[in-house]
Amino acid sequence: MQCQSFKLRFLELGKVLMSLAISNSNTQISQRVFFLHEELMKLPSFPRKALESDFNLYAGMLGKEMLAMDTLHKMVWVKLVSRLFEAMAGFFCTFF
Repeated sequence: MQCQSFKLRFLELGKVLMSLAISNSNTQISQRVFFLHEELMKLPSFPRKALESDFNLYAGMLGKEMLAMDTLHKMVWVKLVSRLFEAMAGFFCTFF
């Protein structure tokens, strides 16, 4: 179960890193940010799944690796959400 969960977390980390890389591009940033926001809001597990942890997986053979991968996953999520807010802040300030 640990191995399968580790692989799944690794895959999710890749998706979040790809989204972060797309959002860091300065061309058409507002369109990309709103697209990412819409897609994230469609997911029934967002943001719960990005924040939850199964502490039972941190023990055992892959415990330390699982903890490290989960920590990295959460840090990248925080960077992505932060980047979305940064990019959206300039858009919303233009209306006032």
